[in-house]
Amino acid sequence: MDNIIILSNPGSASKKYSVFQNDTEVCWFHFEKQSTEYVCSYKILNTFEKIPVSDAQYVEALIFVINLLQTKGVIKNNTDIKSISIRTVIPDNDFVNDSFLTKDIAKYLKTLLAYDPLHIAPVLGEIEVIKKSVSEDIPVCLISDSSFHISAKRVLPVGMDHNVYTIGYHGLSCESVLSILENEQIKHSKLIVCHLGGGSSISAIRSGKSVYNSMDYSPLGGTFMSSRSGSIDPFLILYIMKEKKMTYEETLMFLYTQSGLKALSKVSDDLRVVREEAFKGNQHAKQAIMQFVDSIASYICKATSYTEGVDTLVFTGTIGFRASYIREMVTSKLQWLGITINHDKNLDDIDTCFEISAFDSKIKVYVIQIDEMKEMHRHTKELLKIKI
Repeated sequence: MDNIIILSNPGSASKKYSVFQNDTEVCWFHFEKQSTEYVCSYKILNTFEKIPVSDAQYVEALIFVINLLQTKGVIKNNTDIKSISIRTVIPDNDFVNDSFLTKDIAKYLKTLLAYDPLHIAPVLGEIEVIKKSVSEDIPVCLISDSSFHISAKRVLPVGMDHNVYTIGYHGLSCESVLSILENEQIKHSKLIVCHLGGGSSISAIRSGKSVYNSMDYSPLGGTFMSSRSGSIDPFLILYIMKEKKMTYEETLMFLYTQSGLKALSKVSDDLRVVREEAFKGNQHAKQAIMQFVDSIASYICKATSYTEGVDTLVFTGTIGFRASYIREMVTSKLQWLGITINHDKNLDDIDTCFEISAFDSKIKVYVIQIDEMKEMHRHTKELLKIKI
């Protein structure tokens, strides 16, 4: 095959890849740690397999993917690869647009590493692997997870020498939701998207345009998450630094990895584990879930002020799609908006897009399994047209 585009979504705990030929996804790969070893689940054409991989293979997962593509006859050599794209989550106003990777951009990214190593380090790691594995002639695209939210840009109220603007994230998720709603011919004009997962955000979309995302400047903001603090009183951050005698770097990682559900439940950052503990009577776990739901509901209300009402509410992300009880608890707090759900439909997750609102609900409520890779592919094609 030729005209191959490889899409990379590197994270701190997993790596995902999609391989497109023209407009068709022909392969996908998912690397993650299970128990004590890394595994790679992949589908190449019509073959699905799950195999163990070493730590070194995980670090250079892209090389593993390319070698496997050659072994399986998907590509003959690297010249069959038209481009490689990397999903980027970068709290910097210079990275809100898609762009081609250059030496200057790679150099600038390294200077930003200390600001958000959790999201920037995986991107830099992928760039290093690309340098080793493919020709310099193959264009590398940086696909911003923030570009969708450019229309919602606002100046933040901080007295810097230059304006600092909101950025917003989960833009690819929002675009996927819009694409699926269009395919399903579901009308909407005032849409709220709840992307709930390890990272969670609430987006307000009016007539297809973003007007608000709860992650104002960084992926640390907004509703609290699995292990992230979300938006908290800024004085509390100063208090933590002073009380724990933490450096900037230590405080950043504390807010990213030791907060949220993990801090409140005192047991885990995994909602499934927290729920099990809650069933056993663990009061910390119960309180953590209640506050998680309160946080989500309050940001939905805030988002509604930006759309000036709401006609459609969508749950997506790993938690949003899978955790029916979270959807139940959140919507129960929004009944004053006119939301009522069908409890039987809410338990039905056999489709990638299904409605859970009751027949008399004033607001339509849907559960959607997004396809961010498909949106990345669309962004890549648009960027390549500029280069051509």
